[in-house]
Amino acid sequence: VNINGDGSSVINVYYTRNSYKLNITKNIDIAGSVPEFVEKLKFEEEAFLYSTPNTGYSFKGWYDSNDQLISVNPSFKFSMVSKDYDIVAKFEAKSGIAYKVYHQFAKLDGTWAEEEQNLTGVTGETTASSPSNPENPFVPQYPNVFPYGTLNETSKMPLPLP
Repeated sequence: VNINGDGSSVINVYYTRNSYKLNITKNIDIAGSVPEFVEKLKFEEEAFLYSTPNTGYSFKGWYDSNDQLISVNPSFKFSMVSKDYDIVAKFEAKSGIAYKVYHQFAKLDGTWAEEEQNLTGVTGETTASSPSNPENPFVPQYPNVFPYGTLNETSKMPLPLP
């Protein structure tokens, strides 16, 4: 570049923006949906992040790789920083999910007597149940199967039967 002696020289220098990786993940795979991707964004380019919790889960927030809270809003615009960046959508299982267990006891006349238990649990938790009288004189219809299962979003506990 030649500089004019009269001070009339103008030099324009142009800079492009660097691009960095934005990696979005979630802490519990089945808890909800987020835009899971690894994408390159330019410095200060905005990305719209959103989360949708599945039934039985709640959204806690967006966290960085140092476990620092970025936002508690399920949806927000993130402005890309000047380095590769990881964001984790954190969900948690809801507790106090009501469910019922019906124990069916055979009566001598061939009908069934029912004992109902109203219980609560945590979404995704494995749970088990037994009759209220542990010394009951009945034999389970499926003696090798103990009533257990995982609570799901419908508060129904599927029981494995042979």
